[in-house]
Amino acid sequence: MSDGGYNERRSPSERFLPPDPRAREPYRLTPALALRVGVLGGVALLVFAVLFLRLWSLQVLSGDEYLNAAQNNQLRLVRVEAPRGPIVDRQGRAIVSNVAGTAVRLWIGDMPKEGRHELVQRLAQVLKVSPR
Repeated sequence: MSDGGYNERRSPSERFLPPDPRAREPYRLTPALALRVGVLGGVALLVFAVLFLRLWSLQVLSGDEYLNAAQNNQLRLVRVEAPRGPIVDRQGRAIVSNVAGTAVRLWIGDMPKEGRHELVQRLAQVLKVSPR
């Protein structure tokens, strides 16, 4: 006796989904569904294969080109403008004035090991400073 109430026992598939009147055994893997899943899987596999081949191409075939571009992109010249002019006293006399200068910074680790000392000595002579 079915009263359509909550006490009626149903199979797990009938609890959440209404029965499909078009199918004898609803929600089974039919050949059409298997074909759809296979085509979708093939498309996904093809997309991942194309992505994998493109990444392989960038890493293996073009790696040296990008390595050279990255190594040549390490030096940047940045011009920094002074934010103020000379410092003057109350009579307008300059206490401190601005003087243009050049700053040189040298990273010893980036220099070749052979000839490093001679290069530092030569640079110190050109800049008229003592090598430290």
